[in-house]
Amino acid sequence: MTLNRINIEPTNKCQSNFFCYGDDKNRKTGFMTLKNYRKILKMIPYPTEIRLFMSGEPFLHPNIIKMIDIACMRGHTVMIHSNGFALKRKHVFDLIEMGFKYPGRILLNFIMQGGVVPKNVDMLIEYQKNLHITLERVVPYPERKEVPEFMKMYGGKVRFYIRWPRNRDDKVKEPFRENPPGPCDLPEDSAAIYWNGEYPICSTDFNKGTCMGNILKDGLGVLAKSKEKFRGG
Repeated sequence: MTLNRINIEPTNKCQSNFFCYGDDKNRKTGFMTLKNYRKILKMIPYPTEIRLFMSGEPFLHPNIIKMIDIACMRGHTVMIHSNGFALKRKHVFDLIEMGFKYPGRILLNFIMQGGVVPKNVDMLIEYQKNLHITLERVVPYPERKEVPEFMKMYGGKVRFYIRWPRNRDDKVKEPFRENPPGPCDLPEDSAAIYWNGEYPICSTDFNKGTCMGNILKDGLGVLAKSKEKFRGG
């Protein structure tokens, strides 16, 4: 089985009061080591899309730029979803350098809550070269009229993705905090690996509800077989 997209979680740590994809009440907070990261990448015998996010904020990992570099060096494309508030000035210059080094192979999606664009994200947009940058704005329903102005600010510079919270409330109530009900609806050719090497059957399982094993012990083959076993949910 070919895995075309693999989420590798750098960390499940998130800043207080900021948007992150998962709620880690069932898991210990930690950071993937570069040693384990390299070990996992060596198990992947073909170029694929490495998604350096799951729970937590990727740019809180002290070696996130190195992780991007290692994956691209091995022929992979790298995607990161971030709230943008952990992006430092040094990250900006490092990412621009990575863009020239690996043109078109780094995809950055910054998820904005409301209309605030962090200053270093703004700086990256202004000076980026050879990076694919998307601003995904999570817009509370009453603020929907602000979207055209938001898009006008960055017109021609980045791609946009506008998403309305399902609750249509005055506030964005962390729309990705709970695992979706029912079977996994993501493609069978995707997989996810937590920061400690454990892997769930579904890459939207942020809370360790369906942990199947540990790739550092079991290897990539066992992960792929578990996907086949549970095909279709």
